Amino acid sequence: MRFVLILVIFLNLCLGMDINGQPQKAFFVVHCDPNEAYNFPNLEILVDSANVYNVKLTVEFTSFWIDSIIDFPYRMNKIKIWQDQGHEIGLHHHGLSAFGLWDGYSNYSMEEIQESGRDTNQFIGTMDNLYDYIQLVSDLPLQTIGVEDSIEMPGQVFFQTAGYDILHGHSDPFQYQHQMVNYCKVTHCFLDSELKEELLENSYNTLQDFEFLGANTHVHNFVSTPDAILNYFRFLDDLDIPCRTVSELLNESCLTTSVQKHYPIELSVFPNPSYGMLCARTNYWLEDVIFELYDIKGKQVYSVTDLEGDYFELLDLDLKPGVYSCLIRKVSGSILFQGKVLINSK
Repeated sequence: MRFVLILVIFLNLCLGMDINGQPQKAFFVVHCDPNEAYNFPNLEILVDSANVYNVKLTVEFTSFWIDSIIDFPYRMNKIKIWQDQGHEIGLHHHGLSAFGLWDGYSNYSMEEIQESGRDTNQFIGTMDNLYDYIQLVSDLPLQTIGVEDSIEMPGQVFFQTAGYDILHGHSDPFQYQHQMVNYCKVTHCFLDSELKEELLENSYNTLQDFEFLGANTHVHNFVSTPDAILNYFRFLDDLDIPCRTVSELLNESCLTTSVQKHYPIELSVFPNPSYGMLCARTNYWLEDVIFELYDIKGKQVYSVTDLEGDYFELLDLDLKPGVYSCLIRKVSGSILFQGKVLINSK
């Protein structure tokens, strides 16, 4: 499959066809989760493997990993070597809504932590406290964090990585403001199987007008399915797509000063025609969004309120086949998207 993709791109180049609309930059994030801080030796193997293909990693640590590093000179020195090689050290956060372990850090109030079902006795500190702790292992200021929730951004970090599915593997950086601070976010696809890696590869040839190709994995996923990650490194190397750190790329693409870089809101709805599912994707993190569908008589037949994020998935649209008007708007009333969608029989 990889050979066919490379051959197609090679022929396109030979025929003079333009493929510049496809991402020409890539990044790869490693999530060091709370429940696998024992995996430092395998993280070493992953970094060594990335070096073979000149892939610069963004390694995002949770606090549990710092516990297993800070008192071991060999591991502290390894991190310095990785940074000298061009890899980036960042933060990773398991928040209140994360699957499994909460890492004990949060910008939410005690009441909100309790309402989420977490034990307030496990609270360690704010996200700024998390930043200070992970900073202990890095000679360079931390710039990047892997976290889904914009409220959980530390005050000292301006670059955010998030995302899971194939659609998140192709993105443009976009900026948002929270508590008068400008942040810049980019998304990635989570690689946990060879099938997922092949899907991400195969989607590349159809992409247009995205700046970045992004992927991430956990260290334990590299242990269980190393070929998925190694094949992806080879894919980037074969197509000569430079894989750099998140902070390198976003320092070029976003402004983090008080002057905000302007990115027009771009929003798309797909698939169209639909067979009972619609997805909406935007280049901004949106809050308080309403999604509505109207039939040809102008009657509202579907509505979802209080949407938040940059990607919405609406399942099981139990509607009669036909053409519907789609409206996405802010609670304040401003319209973000308006268009027609065709709903076919399931």
